[in-house]
Amino acid sequence: MFEIGVFFIEKGAYDAVDKVFDRITQLDPNKATAWYNKGVALVKLGRYEEAIEAYDKALELDPNDVTAWANKGVALVKLGRYEEAIGAYDKALGLDPKLAGA
Repeated sequence: MFEIGVFFIEKGAYDAVDKVFDRITQLDPNKATAWYNKGVALVKLGRYEEAIEAYDKALELDPNDVTAWANKGVALVKLGRYEEAIGAYDKALGLDPKLAGA
């Protein structure tokens, strides 16, 4: 099922991605990558608060996920929560100083 979600991400079918990863997180709530990919889909759908929640769950499970920290920063910027975004970007850069996106 995970591969189906990734396929939908590659095709830009983010409504489908959200549904697939929603189901995956129900079946295995401890799968950090599922929460991360759900966050990606939610950002693409403009559902930034929900995306932050998904990234937070991914980071609770894997606090060293650099891309989750960086993408959480993106969602926070979209909401105008700049101080929090800086904190997320700082965390990402602390884990990977070469991360250009942060």
